[in-house]
Amino acid sequence: MIKIKRLCYLKEDEILNIEDISESLYNVTSELSFSPYSLYDTAFQNHPVLLSGNRKISIEARQRDIYRLQNRPELFSYGVGSWEHSYIPFGDNFNYNIGVGLRYTLPYWGGSSYKSKMVQSDYRIEQMNYENDQALVDIKKEIDITLNTLNDIKKEISNNKKIISLAEETLNNALVKYQAGQGIIIDILDAQTILTETTIAYNISTINYLQAMVKLHYLTGNDDYPFNNIGNETHF
Repeated sequence: MIKIKRLCYLKEDEILNIEDISESLYNVTSELSFSPYSLYDTAFQNHPVLLSGNRKISIEARQRDIYRLQNRPELFSYGVGSWEHSYIPFGDNFNYNIGVGLRYTLPYWGGSSYKSKMVQSDYRIEQMNYENDQALVDIKKEIDITLNTLNDIKKEISNNKKIISLAEETLNNALVKYQAGQGIIIDILDAQTILTETTIAYNISTINYLQAMVKLHYLTGNDDYPFNNIGNETHF
């Protein structure tokens, strides 16, 4: 609470009301199923690192095309006309010269630099493609790890629920026996300790699950809040 107040520049005497909705969010999101290949496709289309790489590749490919066009023959036409002395008739005093020409840059004496530029451009495109592919591999790996983490946490939460149920039953039995004069206080304390520790572990696991969901959301290239319109799977 002290950290939150300092981060929000709140006064020390101000009261904060924090609503814990982690369990309700878990109950909704735990039923969602994810296809790794669908997540790969979403990341490929949305992830800013991949989008930036594809844009750089596109720009470099256009630059290479410009280099290649520098050596293409250029066809041009020309026309020159003059009217001498302003005499009439017009046709007898008008000179003209029209024609078609072809211009070509020879690939030597300085005209071959476009070749080296194209080769360099090809190398750059190849390097950027490699970096993009490697980035996609890393993102896929992170998605797989996060999916495995989600499954492990779900099993952990399920086990904690079972332990909580047993601990509550054990605590109730210990209370009944103690009230009937057939039990001892240590049994109640042990059952209460197990229940408290397991409940804390359950709450921590729930928060860890939601954090993993947020990580999966951002790995796929989404930048909005991941729990908006919670019923829509596309928001993850």
